[in-house]
Amino acid sequence: MNKLITLLISILLITSCAENIVIKNTPHNVFNSFWQIMSDQYVFFEERNLNWDSIYQVYNSKITNQTSDTTLQTYIQEIITHIKDQHVSVLIPNNKLLCFNDSSYFQYIGSYETNQLYRITNINMNNVIVLGQMQDSILYFRIRTFSFNNENEVLSWIKSTVKEYNYNNGIILDIRNNGGGNEYLSFSGLFYNGSRELYKVKYRVNKDRKQFTDLFTKEYKGNGLFPENIPIALIINKNTYSMGNLFAFIMKDLPNCITIGQKTGGGGGTGFNYMLPNNWVLQVTTSKVYSPSGELMENGLSPDIEKVPTKEFWEKTYSITGEDPQLEDALKYLKNRK
Repeated sequence: MNKLITLLISILLITSCAENIVIKNTPHNVFNSFWQIMSDQYVFFEERNLNWDSIYQVYNSKITNQTSDTTLQTYIQEIITHIKDQHVSVLIPNNKLLCFNDSSYFQYIGSYETNQLYRITNINMNNVIVLGQMQDSILYFRIRTFSFNNENEVLSWIKSTVKEYNYNNGIILDIRNNGGGNEYLSFSGLFYNGSRELYKVKYRVNKDRKQFTDLFTKEYKGNGLFPENIPIALIINKNTYSMGNLFAFIMKDLPNCITIGQKTGGGGGTGFNYMLPNNWVLQVTTSKVYSPSGELMENGLSPDIEKVPTKEFWEKTYSITGEDPQLEDALKYLKNRK
């Protein structure tokens, strides 16, 4: 869930010995600032088995006030790669982003909605949503992203457009490659009525990396656009991340929804932004999010029906034939329920 709450702060950095306040823009102070903010705010040291103090010792000896900007970027990138959290990043003023990029997340998937092998007709789409009619009274409903600002406009479009479709036998809800964005709980609210507990969250309480607040419960009142007796097959993959991951967990808890595909990429938590002394912007994950049953969302959601085609399949077979085994499993599940 990448909805960022930007904190514009003047960095008053406490050094590793906690003796001197550092405000001058130097390479060493930038590193210290990066390290200290992470130390005070980041929540997944234990889960990622990170020895943060050891990382400080390694890079503190490498970085001096003579370190070039390019070399400093290289060191920060090395640390971020070691953390392996896509919610931790540094944005440099020239729009360069230092972040974790796991190439194994990439899937060779094209436009599902234009794949006529499965006879998706009456396609309506915008930058966020794709709706299409499938055979046997099944609705194809794809959510591309949650990274947009016109929430109410998109919801209104869905409510008016979905009237064109017959989905008496089910909905295929496709959120593959949905990397997240804003926390729009209203989208899950389309699929249930009344108030529902969606997740629990806790935060750091002080500089002790193992101390957290009690869990806070987040509830949301759904409007039930889609009847709760309509079966839903939710297709996910490793590129389903952040808000996409949260949406998957919320839908998984609905009694009429089954998940199909590949384990999601995780990404449970809110990112806060902090300004470093050289105007680089550090994003840090500052909360832990759990399902109502207590499952840590950062670890990703395992599907009820696992189907993980190889990279070679997506690159070769799919690109030639359009065959989509995950979509086929979703269709098979819904058709077998008739």
